[in-house]
Amino acid sequence: MANALWLGKAFHVDTTYRNSVYHKYGSEVHQIEFKNTVLAVSKINEWVTKNTNNRIQNIVNLPDLNANTKLVISNAVYFKGEWLKAFKKSATHKNVFFTDSINQYRTDFMNKTEKLMYFENEAFHFVAKPYKQSNLSFGIILPKDFFGLEAVESQLNDKLFIELLEDADTTNVRLSMPKIKLKSKLKLKSVLQKLGLETMFNQEADFSRINRNDSLHFSQVIHQTHLDLNEEYTEVAAATVAITSIRGIPKRKDIVADHPFMFFIFDNHTRSILFIGRFTKPQNGERVEEDEFSTDLVQRIINEIKPNKRTGWSYGTQPLTVIVDGKDLIAVDLNDIDFDDVEDIKSYKVEAIQLASKGYEGLL
Repeated sequence: MANALWLGKAFHVDTTYRNSVYHKYGSEVHQIEFKNTVLAVSKINEWVTKNTNNRIQNIVNLPDLNANTKLVISNAVYFKGEWLKAFKKSATHKNVFFTDSINQYRTDFMNKTEKLMYFENEAFHFVAKPYKQSNLSFGIILPKDFFGLEAVESQLNDKLFIELLEDADTTNVRLSMPKIKLKSKLKLKSVLQKLGLETMFNQEADFSRINRNDSLHFSQVIHQTHLDLNEEYTEVAAATVAITSIRGIPKRKDIVADHPFMFFIFDNHTRSILFIGRFTKPQNGERVEEDEFSTDLVQRIINEIKPNKRTGWSYGTQPLTVIVDGKDLIAVDLNDIDFDDVEDIKSYKVEAIQLASKGYEGLL
């Protein structure tokens, strides 16, 4: 992790503030001429690139700085961790990832069975895979509802996360998850304002402890990330710049992360989260054609139903009912439905050969 302050040539930071960021965060201090915008952009980008092992480049561009810029605060984080037990490349196979009910992608899934930290409740599965020679682990929160990520995210907080780790047990888990490669660059001003941080971007901002003589406010906060997760390791880089201007567990659990999930890298001892994100779409996935949607999605939900669970009216075959609520699909037994609560029933045309291949005689 690296931090730096970039000061305009004529801008003076309060000594107390300068000492504080140096002793607490090891922050470097650089004097720079913001009037020479090309040079300023080059210097800041060069620093970020160096401190993220060349993974993040060009975090700031010419329009982000100008002659009125007085201070840029930069932060860069780089992490590369090898798995304690690597996935075997020979066990990597194509599988379908369901972004939602109308967007599905074939992509590489890594597979391994090992003893891992595991927890589940009525809403989600949690599994954590450790890294070698560190106290860090890679965690996944996988919603039980296929497209229930937002509902799970709305419940998650620091207290729940700590309780989750405390309640997790070491369990034999067969983990199947996609290889992940993510890149993003976000300008966070509007997001932070929606979260209530409005004053920092307007004339009412009070940053007098940074500089007592000039009235400062932030003009933008830029965050860029890079993540590469494969059979051997996880590599993550992140950088942020803030620009200111004048003013109950079975013997083995199968976890198939084939629909949107949360992920994070955390410290097992301090319970601190170092990185957090969400995976909703493979970047290099092969889009599944529409005429294959029902086959892939139905097959995936069938796999979630216990094969020995029968119903009396179905001639010994397992009926499949999918309740649709917006983009949420939930598999249930027909006998468990309270039809007084049903608002609408629709029939869907499916090719007979698709039904026959799955052992069904009809679809409602």
